[in-house]
Amino acid sequence: MPATDTPMVETPSTQPSATVTFEQKPAQVKSKKHNLKKSKKRAREAFAAVFIIFLLIFALLSASVYGIVNIIYNSAADTSNLYSLKFVKNGSTQTTISSSSANNVYGLYVPYSAIALIADISIVGDDQKANLICLPSESMLTCKHNSTLIYVNGSAARLSVPVIFVEDDFLLPIEIFENYVFGIDIVYNDKTKVCTLSRTASSPDLRLKMAPTAELTKTDFPESYKFYE
Repeated sequence: MPATDTPMVETPSTQPSATVTFEQKPAQVKSKKHNLKKSKKRAREAFAAVFIIFLLIFALLSASVYGIVNIIYNSAADTSNLYSLKFVKNGSTQTTISSSSANNVYGLYVPYSAIALIADISIVGDDQKANLICLPSESMLTCKHNSTLIYVNGSAARLSVPVIFVEDDFLLPIEIFENYVFGIDIVYNDKTKVCTLSRTASSPDLRLKMAPTAELTKTDFPESYKFYE
């Protein structure tokens, strides 16, 4: 029987595969660094742009608010019609107060520190409650901060506007001196818009009075004088 040739099958040898490494070229590294710098620069520019836009919006809002407040004030207030105050003792002016300082949203007010320059009035109390004592009569007016209720020699009375305590001083509505204080002359000059409060050596002794209800009158200024709603 003839011999048959058996084909030989070669089996691949099992050799460990070689590890392939890629080495970055200097140009590639430089390109990556450049791209990173560009990315950071774009981020900074974006932040700066957003911040500038925020500042612009804030400035516009601030200007708008200021403009609105200014328009409202100028349309509501006519300071040319407000009275200033002058305090005179024995013909000599002791002090004056401008119209802008003498007036607030309630009307014309007399600071205790100013009236005390021409009248012998002492004060006892704190920033919430005070007793005003007129000498030599020793008659007393009791008032409270931000209240329209006063006591004149122990009798209750109601003002049309409140007494106010501001900057270590009590501000007293002008109607207190018109309706309850005897011995201080009050004169309004409509041409100069000056309200003068005065006393002389011949003025009667200072005292408080409780006028009958029918005699009490709310201080009435011309319509053009009223600068608040």
